[in-house]
Amino acid sequence: MGEAVNPYTYMVYIHATAANLFEPSQKYFNETRKDDFPPLEASEKLWKKMEEAFDLISSWLDKNSGSYPYVMVETISYADFVIMSRLIWGKSLFGVDSPEWARIASWNGGRWGKYAKEFERYEIMS
Repeated sequence: MGEAVNPYTYMVYIHATAANLFEPSQKYFNETRKDDFPPLEASEKLWKKMEEAFDLISSWLDKNSGSYPYVMVETISYADFVIMSRLIWGKSLFGVDSPEWARIASWNGGRWGKYAKEFERYEIMS
């Protein structure tokens, strides 16, 4: 599951992740991952690949009769948290009101925005 989405979320999110770090952390992050940074001109192609990866996962979830939101039908599983980790990363990174998050949340008929909403209760620990 993570293998379907992981490489593309990482490549799409890496520039924004670096930009959101404090300067000393940013320097270390950039130095240790310099070979991972895709050229900025490849950004739109990577967004498309990431969307295709979420399309694939959506097709798997559709096999649950389309009426159940989770990988294991009615039960939240580790696989759901793998998916959610990528969604939360994007939502936190770009901001809940950003065009980037709106783009992700709208994919597959708004499935990922609804999915993220379902997991909001797990985002904050008290």
